[in-house]
Amino acid sequence: MKNYTATIDGVTKSLLDWGFTEGQMQIANQAVDSVMLKSTLSQFALDDIFPLDAVIDIHRDDTRIFSGRCVPAASATLGKRTGTMRIDGAWAELESRQYLQPWTSVDGAVRTLTSFGRVSMHVDPSVWDSLNPKNWYVPTGTFIRQVMQWAIDKGAPLQIGTIDAGVSAPAESAQDIMDSEAIVRSLRWTPGAVCYFDYSTDPVTFHCRQPASLGGASLPFTGFTELPKIQRSWRQIVRAVYVTFRLVSQAETGFYVDDFATIQYPPAGPGVPLPGERGAVTFSFDDVDVLSFVSSGLPKAIFDAYNAMLWNVEGTLKGEDVPAAAALGQVLNITGSRAAFASMGTIIQRTTDDFKKGTRKLECGVPRSLTGRDLQTLLAPNRRRNPLSLHRGEHQGDGQGSSPNYGYDDQDQGQDEAGGRPPGSSLQTFEGTQNSGSGPVTKFFTGYLVVTG
Repeated sequence: MKNYTATIDGVTKSLLDWGFTEGQMQIANQAVDSVMLKSTLSQFALDDIFPLDAVIDIHRDDTRIFSGRCVPAASATLGKRTGTMRIDGAWAELESRQYLQPWTSVDGAVRTLTSFGRVSMHVDPSVWDSLNPKNWYVPTGTFIRQVMQWAIDKGAPLQIGTIDAGVSAPAESAQDIMDSEAIVRSLRWTPGAVCYFDYSTDPVTFHCRQPASLGGASLPFTGFTELPKIQRSWRQIVRAVYVTFRLVSQAETGFYVDDFATIQYPPAGPGVPLPGERGAVTFSFDDVDVLSFVSSGLPKAIFDAYNAMLWNVEGTLKGEDVPAAAALGQVLNITGSRAAFASMGTIIQRTTDDFKKGTRKLECGVPRSLTGRDLQTLLAPNRRRNPLSLHRGEHQGDGQGSSPNYGYDDQDQGQDEAGGRPPGSSLQTFEGTQNSGSGPVTKFFTGYLVVTG
């Protein structure tokens, strides 16, 4: 540990000179990175030197490898001669700030910006007053960038690095969530995505990469301290992904009728299961939800993500110092053994460095958030989603996964202001054309238009 130093309030010493005898650093995808240090000082003496919330930088040689804030020890016993200090990394900055989405309200010629706790995910509120719905929606990457910029504007000591575009995911409503939760909820639609921080930069840099953008690390089978645990995660195998829309269109008779459109990946062919068959998953969306899709990339993105997580791997590397050959932001291949391991491309989800032993433990494959049996976890984001409604307020739904009442139906006939119609409003119908993946579809949306001024 002689080449590791810690800096607090401008004072830099080696970890040994600070009284630390052991240290571990854990870096994790979409979770709080942390450093745990064991000291020869008592817990109370340690707390006096490193007070709660103090910022500490950890360097290896001349490179900063970690930066974070001190958090309370799990316990402290009077008279105990040793103590433990924990430092939480950059993700904790996102867990400690609430995401309030900036909205613009209009009163005549006066536009007022308001930060609101009811979040419309994958929507850009700055263009919410447009009558062209497809302009409202943004890809997951753009939404995450908006959340990160909000956190930075509110004091998070971070900067934005590379955030991949992601996919055009369905809009949904969320209530009173933290910055970290907004990011995690958005990334449920691209389960192979990896968030990580570059602590060597000032300020610390946030990256969010999709599986196709991750770098590769190839390690020899003999490079592990003992035989790595390698397991095929057969329960997560996805052989086909379908997205089905229920569309509402207006027939010549004037009545509204249901129609359905489906996009899929891979294309139909031998060995591709049909909806409902083993290995096939179908996401179903109602009516207005179709407007949130500006491309057909969602099925392929989910398919690619799960097929990049077919192998679970745990193993420990050892060197004179902690090996840096494999880290978050990479996929792992293992050479010198079975041919399948050399091209497995399993996603690195977590690393644990032991400063004293000079080891790095790798955990790869399916992230810990995907723990459901079979494919039920894959469908969970859509079951739990609180869809966005475009009339009677921006959002509707009971939060339990039930579908809201979209648009205009027979129950709206003859309603007056006391029955739910906004004061001074009139029923209006907007018409547009949306490509559902199987060709253009004429969309009608009927709702209340309030004229102010």
